[in-house]
Amino acid sequence: MANEYKAQVDFTKEGGLAEQLDFIKNNKTQGGLSGFISVQGFLRSIRDIGYKSVGRALNELIDNSIQAGCAKIQCSLVEYKNNVVEIRLVDDGHGMPEKMLPVAIRWGATHRHGSRVGFGRYGFGLPSACMSLGTKYSVYSKTADNGWNKITFDITDIALGKEDIDFNKIEIGPESLDKLPGTLEQYSSMESGTIIQIENLDRIRPKKKSSLKDQLLREFGLTYYNYFPQRKITVDNTLVVGIDPLFVTPGLRGYKEEEINNLTVNMNDYVEQLIPVKVKGTDTEKNIQIRFAKFPAGFAAQPDKNTADSNSLRFKVLKENQGIIFKRLGRRMDLVKEIPGYNLQNYDRYWMCEIDFPPELDDEFEVTTSKQQVIPRQSIWDTIADKTSPNLWKMFSDAYKDIQLEAKLRKDKLQSSTDEKIADPAEVAAEESKLNEGAEQEVVERENRAKQRKEEKDVK
Repeated sequence: MANEYKAQVDFTKEGGLAEQLDFIKNNKTQGGLSGFISVQGFLRSIRDIGYKSVGRALNELIDNSIQAGCAKIQCSLVEYKNNVVEIRLVDDGHGMPEKMLPVAIRWGATHRHGSRVGFGRYGFGLPSACMSLGTKYSVYSKTADNGWNKITFDITDIALGKEDIDFNKIEIGPESLDKLPGTLEQYSSMESGTIIQIENLDRIRPKKKSSLKDQLLREFGLTYYNYFPQRKITVDNTLVVGIDPLFVTPGLRGYKEEEINNLTVNMNDYVEQLIPVKVKGTDTEKNIQIRFAKFPAGFAAQPDKNTADSNSLRFKVLKENQGIIFKRLGRRMDLVKEIPGYNLQNYDRYWMCEIDFPPELDDEFEVTTSKQQVIPRQSIWDTIADKTSPNLWKMFSDAYKDIQLEAKLRKDKLQSSTDEKIADPAEVAAEESKLNEGAEQEVVERENRAKQRKEEKDVK
């Protein structure tokens, strides 16, 4: 699998700066708006694109950073009166030339349109993600050969419901900067990179900084664990540690959760397999990777408890990912609960399945524009059922039965252990009586000794 993964992420080595320069050279940056589009309606609607969480929206920006060849990504949460009011994402990638900034904030304008190499494909990620969180955002970028440039997109007036806006008079163009403004000045010395500043946050949940930070650490850890440690992501200076949702990767969060127990996945209950799938309209085959793990009973519980610890990382991951996780290019995209021929049950949270596919198979998985949903075609399900060994559906059903049995045995063992600690009430009363009698006798003896010492003193 190491070679397979290496082939997947090679696209990040060179970045896409050369592609940008070629895009500019061929004068494809202008594009245009068609007159039949209602700008106000479009902008208001695009804000409801439906990112499942703040983390899912920010993933779009992180995708761009990784594809820009960055080594480090910093996510900062600026708060006011205990609520997050601004989000900043800073990367040290190759940056963007001045003429690419208008392209970056324009829907559907991308030099990666239709790409089957990296993350980007549609040209919707950056503007849609930013607009889904707040009404104003700015992009600052710098290449190794040029200084900082800035572009800002602000729809605050539209969000407030103003209708008398003349869009023909609005000019959105890049601005060259001598230095970065305010607190962003700390990044001025970067050789190259991009800063995205999202303001007027009116659509984030949770709003409390500590809660949002915890969510992002978990979200980024699950989505990009394949890309660590080559790339580092921090949230308010806290390093994101990868989370393998199957909990079979040593060193990642939750592999051993000492604060709960020392249970790990039995490697006899773990399956990893590559399955070739033909690219539509070609004779070429590309591999999808399937990983499956069954967790032991009590995996997310305290050793002496029969119920899961709801505060534990393991419990949160198992609860939030009940189904099949689909990844594209090693990056988590969607959780599919509608599995042909299989109905998820409560005990199904104690197994995990992950399917990773390359961009060349996008058509077979019907990847949506927001990169949050995949809809595997029936041919994919049929291929998985036919070529997995053992059969994937049998793995599911066997896991369900095994976990039920293991859970019952664990419950019986815990009950038996508890019963042993509970003595017969009559025996307890007898022991207490003996202790009381002993205590009373000790008091009498102490009084006698004190009386004797007094008598001896009087004689002297």
